[in-house]
Amino acid sequence: MVSTSAKAVTDLREFLGVVRKSGLVNERSLKAFCAGFHASGTVAQAAKQLVQAGILSEFQAERIASGKSDGFLIGQYAILERIGDTASGQVFKARHRTMNRLAAIELFAPEQSQSEANRQAFQQVTRAVAQLVHPNIITTYDANRVGNRSYVVMEFVDGDDLATVVRNFGPLPIDIACEYVRQVASGLQFAHARNMVHGAIHPGHLQLRCDPNVQGLKAYTELKIRNFGHDAFERITGTEADGVFQLATNPIEYASPEQLRPTGPITVAADLFSLGCTLYFMLTGRAPAPVNGDDALHQFCEIVPANQIRAGIPPNIVELLNALMAREPAARIASADLLLERIAPYAAAGHTSIDPQITATVPLEDVSPFALEGDTESEITRGYSVDSQTPVSTRTRLNRVPAKTAISWHLPLLIGLAMGVILATGLAIAFVLRSVGR
Repeated sequence: MVSTSAKAVTDLREFLGVVRKSGLVNERSLKAFCAGFHASGTVAQAAKQLVQAGILSEFQAERIASGKSDGFLIGQYAILERIGDTASGQVFKARHRTMNRLAAIELFAPEQSQSEANRQAFQQVTRAVAQLVHPNIITTYDANRVGNRSYVVMEFVDGDDLATVVRNFGPLPIDIACEYVRQVASGLQFAHARNMVHGAIHPGHLQLRCDPNVQGLKAYTELKIRNFGHDAFERITGTEADGVFQLATNPIEYASPEQLRPTGPITVAADLFSLGCTLYFMLTGRAPAPVNGDDALHQFCEIVPANQIRAGIPPNIVELLNALMAREPAARIASADLLLERIAPYAAAGHTSIDPQITATVPLEDVSPFALEGDTESEITRGYSVDSQTPVSTRTRLNRVPAKTAISWHLPLLIGLAMGVILATGLAIAFVLRSVGR
């Protein structure tokens, strides 16, 4: 458990004693380090060398230099660094000490586990979330308690959240934004089929893995939904004020109108509304209704159409945004399945590995009337170019059909002729040998 206060260490021997007490370094490694480190070195020099040697992380070295020897181990995991804060606690990057596997650990605040009801709610939610094993959902590995605090161990995704990516690159190309929505919808489809609603879809809860070998936006191809179950846990253990739930996990700008008034359980429609707001953010660089904390304004104000903020957004995408962000749940797209069908034709085919089923969902109006030689009309899909947003015809590797050539029906005839020549030659040789024998 990451806690304790201590006084900074200035003596080298004392520093090494704190390293030993932390439990992060085995005795053999520590002795080997001491043998190669000059006795007159400073604490700062020793900490730097331990980091450079990969024995300690910077986070660990800084805490040990400040005199803190505990708070580094949670179960079988060693805390490497603090990577974020949530409404419920803190998130750390950690490494399993025997399996050497990286993980993200969320350590909940002590008050979240004070009552038996809260502890049971935590167990109920984490058991449900553990069943969500899907490529577009961050996997939950473990959940337990350390001291008076609960924690969850999750898959570590090295990259940035969607909010950071848009902040760094600006509004996204339309096909890439649609591809990200497709991936989120795929994860939601899986969860909704198992009666799990996220309840807090927004750019900060969508994590994009970054390929360090690729430059720019193309490095971010794989998206995963994180914090599944957090909103449910907050609602079970939270309180109401003035008849309205105080949303701890979903910014008001991305919360559906029904989440801001006590109208019963949150449904899949809330996730779809929030995903529509997220698509709007990706396309325009801003939330659909910046409210500065005024939830009444969010519920009743008119949203500026995305194509008035950014030119070139296809009419079908504008229509899709309207269908997702309808104020009344019944007026929205009914399910993640239907959203997948509508968003797939506009998703970036080359941005990530595309499910072969996607190409089968292209509606007739999006089929190009121009076919390349050897292709049928259904083998060409119409998309939007990344730069100009101009409709272009593209052929993907998944729907490409080899063109038929003239040699395909000549081949059996050629093989037959060749066999005939070989047979005739054999008979001639046999006749000559028989004549010579006589």
